Amino acid sequence: QLSTDGGADLGGFVASMTVDSPLQWLNKSTVTSVDRSQPLTIAWSGGPAAGHVVFGGYAGGSASAAFLCTEDAAKGSFTVPQYVLSAMPAVTSRQGYLFLAAHPLERGFSAPGLDIGFFLNFSNDSEAVEFR
Repeated sequence: QLSTDGGADLGGFVASMTVDSPLQWLNKSTVTSVDRSQPLTIAWSGGPAAGHVVFGGYAGGSASAAFLCTEDAAKGSFTVPQYVLSAMPAVTSRQGYLFLAAHPLERGFSAPGLDIGFFLNFSNDSEAVEFR
Protein backbone atom coordinates (compact mmCIF):
# COMPACT_ATOMS: atom_id res chain seq x y z
CA GLN A 1 0.00 0.00 0.00
CA LEU A 2 1.16 3.50 -0.84
CA SER A 3 -0.25 6.64 0.72
CA THR A 4 0.64 10.31 0.86
CA ASP A 5 -0.83 13.54 2.13
CA GLY A 6 0.06 15.12 -1.19
CA GLY A 7 1.78 18.35 -1.98
CA ALA A 8 1.65 21.35 -4.28
CA ASP A 9 1.25 19.35 -7.51
CA LEU A 10 -0.18 16.02 -6.39
CA GLY A 11 -3.14 15.60 -4.07
CA GLY A 12 -3.27 13.09 -1.25
CA PHE A 13 -4.18 9.48 -2.07
CA VAL A 14 -4.09 5.89 -0.91
CA ALA A 15 -3.42 3.13 -3.44
CA SER A 16 -2.72 -0.57 -3.02
CA MET A 17 -1.64 -3.53 -5.10
CA THR A 18 -2.33 -7.20 -4.57
CA VAL A 19 0.60 -9.41 -5.52
CA ASP A 20 -0.58 -12.46 -7.44
CA SER A 21 0.92 -15.91 -7.18
CA PRO A 22 4.27 -15.90 -8.97
CA LEU A 23 4.42 -16.86 -12.61
CA GLN A 24 6.20 -20.11 -13.29
CA TRP A 25 7.49 -20.85 -16.78
CA LEU A 26 6.59 -24.54 -17.02
CA ASN A 27 8.67 -25.64 -20.03
CA LYS A 28 11.68 -23.40 -19.32
CA SER A 29 14.07 -26.32 -18.85
CA THR A 30 13.44 -27.42 -22.46
CA VAL A 31 14.16 -23.96 -23.93
CA THR A 32 17.93 -23.56 -23.76
CA SER A 33 18.33 -22.87 -27.46
CA VAL A 34 15.89 -21.05 -29.74
CA ASP A 35 15.66 -22.27 -33.34
CA ARG A 36 14.85 -19.06 -35.23
CA SER A 37 13.31 -21.07 -38.08
CA GLN A 38 10.59 -22.60 -35.84
CA PRO A 39 7.80 -21.14 -33.67
CA LEU A 40 8.44 -21.26 -29.91
CA THR A 41 5.66 -22.34 -27.53
CA ILE A 42 5.92 -21.48 -23.86
CA ALA A 43 3.61 -22.50 -21.03
CA TRP A 44 3.10 -21.05 -17.57
CA SER A 45 1.13 -21.36 -14.37
CA GLY A 46 0.36 -18.79 -11.69
CA GLY A 47 0.40 -15.08 -12.25
CA PRO A 48 -2.54 -12.71 -12.40
CA ALA A 49 -5.94 -14.38 -12.22
CA ALA A 50 -7.24 -11.72 -14.59
CA GLY A 51 -4.97 -9.76 -16.86
CA HIS A 52 -2.07 -10.42 -19.15
CA VAL A 53 1.46 -11.75 -19.18
CA VAL A 54 4.34 -10.58 -21.33
CA PHE A 55 6.93 -12.85 -22.89
CA GLY A 56 9.94 -11.40 -24.57
CA GLY A 57 13.46 -11.86 -25.66
CA TYR A 58 16.64 -9.99 -26.41
CA ALA A 59 19.66 -10.89 -28.51
CA GLY A 60 22.68 -8.61 -28.48
CA GLY A 61 26.06 -8.74 -30.11
CA SER A 62 27.27 -7.05 -33.27
CA ALA A 63 23.56 -6.65 -34.06
CA SER A 64 20.76 -6.42 -31.48
CA ALA A 65 17.03 -7.12 -31.54
CA ALA A 66 14.22 -7.64 -29.07
CA PHE A 67 10.61 -8.79 -29.11
CA LEU A 68 7.72 -8.57 -26.68
CA CYS A 69 4.46 -10.53 -26.84
CA THR A 70 1.35 -10.18 -24.67
CA GLU A 71 -1.22 -12.89 -23.89
CA ASP A 72 -4.23 -13.40 -21.65
CA ALA A 73 -2.82 -14.87 -18.42
CA ALA A 74 -5.68 -17.39 -18.17
CA LYS A 75 -4.64 -19.12 -21.42
CA GLY A 76 -1.50 -20.61 -19.85
CA SER A 77 0.49 -20.81 -23.07
CA PHE A 78 1.60 -18.76 -26.04
CA THR A 79 3.43 -19.44 -29.29
CA VAL A 80 5.92 -16.89 -30.59
CA PRO A 81 5.59 -16.99 -34.40
CA GLN A 82 8.56 -18.01 -36.51
CA TYR A 83 8.54 -14.69 -38.36
CA VAL A 84 9.22 -12.90 -35.05
CA LEU A 85 12.06 -15.23 -34.10
CA SER A 86 13.60 -15.05 -37.58
CA ALA A 87 14.22 -11.32 -37.02
CA MET A 88 16.49 -12.11 -34.05
CA PRO A 89 20.24 -12.30 -34.72
CA ALA A 90 22.09 -15.54 -34.01
CA VAL A 91 23.82 -15.24 -30.62
CA THR A 92 25.29 -17.46 -27.91
CA SER A 93 23.62 -17.98 -24.52
CA ARG A 94 25.83 -15.21 -23.13
CA GLN A 95 24.05 -12.76 -25.43
CA GLY A 96 20.47 -14.08 -25.55
CA TYR A 97 17.72 -13.79 -22.99
CA LEU A 98 14.03 -14.78 -22.64
CA PHE A 99 11.64 -13.72 -19.89
CA LEU A 100 8.05 -14.18 -18.73
CA ALA A 101 6.38 -11.60 -16.45
CA ALA A 102 3.03 -10.16 -15.41
CA HIS A 103 2.07 -7.25 -17.66
CA PRO A 104 3.53 -4.17 -15.96
CA LEU A 105 0.83 -1.67 -16.97
CA GLU A 106 -2.30 -3.31 -15.56
CA ARG A 107 -2.02 -2.15 -11.95
CA GLY A 108 -3.20 1.42 -12.37
CA PHE A 109 -4.20 3.89 -9.69
CA SER A 110 -5.43 7.46 -9.70
CA ALA A 111 -4.60 10.50 -7.63
CA PRO A 112 -5.63 14.16 -7.84
CA GLY A 113 -3.21 15.95 -10.16
CA LEU A 114 -1.76 12.73 -11.63
CA ASP A 115 -2.46 11.94 -15.29
CA ILE A 116 -1.62 8.24 -14.99
CA GLY A 117 -0.11 6.01 -12.31
CA PHE A 118 0.96 2.36 -12.15
CA PHE A 119 2.33 -0.05 -9.60
CA LEU A 120 5.00 -2.13 -11.27
CA ASN A 121 5.85 -5.69 -10.29
CA PHE A 122 9.17 -6.50 -11.94
CA SER A 123 9.36 -10.13 -10.82
CA ASN A 124 9.84 -12.50 -13.75
CA ASP A 125 10.95 -15.97 -14.75
CA SER A 126 13.86 -15.73 -17.14
CA GLU A 127 16.67 -17.63 -18.78
CA ALA A 128 19.79 -17.01 -20.83
CA VAL A 129 19.48 -18.74 -24.22
CA GLU A 130 21.16 -18.93 -27.57
CA PHE A 131 19.36 -17.96 -30.75
CA ARG A 132 20.50 -20.18 -33.62
